[in-house]
Amino acid sequence: MDWGPEIAGGPTKTAGSGGNRVFTHVGWGEAGVRALKEGPLHYATKTSAALAVALLLAIPGTGTAQVDGTFSVEARGGMAIPVGTMDDLTDWSGTAGGTLAWHFNPYWAFRGDVDWMHLRAGENDLAFNGVASPPMDLLYFGGGIEVNFARPKYQDVPFTFIANVGAGVTQMSTDSGWLPSHPASSFDGSYLTFKGGGQVGWQFSPLINAFVSVQGYMILVDEQDTRVFENPVAGIESFQTAFVIPVTAGVRLTF
Repeated sequence: MDWGPEIAGGPTKTAGSGGNRVFTHVGWGEAGVRALKEGPLHYATKTSAALAVALLLAIPGTGTAQVDGTFSVEARGGMAIPVGTMDDLTDWSGTAGGTLAWHFNPYWAFRGDVDWMHLRAGENDLAFNGVASPPMDLLYFGGGIEVNFARPKYQDVPFTFIANVGAGVTQMSTDSGWLPSHPASSFDGSYLTFKGGGQVGWQFSPLINAFVSVQGYMILVDEQDTRVFENPVAGIESFQTAFVIPVTAGVRLTF
């Protein structure tokens, strides 16, 4: 039976080299050729899009999370504990701070922190007048990012756990009027600081969360500035890093 080139939708045989016949698309029409060329590409595009969506849904906090742009404000207070050389120089005392966070994702937020920490004068019988350092105040300004493993305002369980990391600047200064004759009475400087920690809370309502928090501050001080604390007899040397750990309790409001 001769199908002939006049039948639309069928390929046409033409003579090829060596007497072989090859198929052309003359009989398919323009729409048929375009469909033949674009069909695999269209299928691949749809398949790739489906795989991308499946991958996003498989990653926690991406496909299932919706950007809600909520804000949180936090107030906290407690005790600041000096560690290492700072413990040799000072003693624990009070701290207070606050946080403003923008939840660009139900699990993630950018945050800005302000923390004030007071450290009492450190006693050392071999130091100047028995004092290793006058009382010291630390004021931290910084920013960072946090992850809420029980997303705020939408969590399914009342417990919340938030971990955070950040960086900023800490101003450290001793009380110059407390013991003016002490070599470190004029110590004052601002230094790069890294911080990190976590908090465990209880969500009383979508608005209110009460929590306890532990943070760690690593302050990169200038060793030249800390020579005023040196006292070989008391075993106190200049230093380049200062560590402080605030332990606090507070309340977070999410809007």
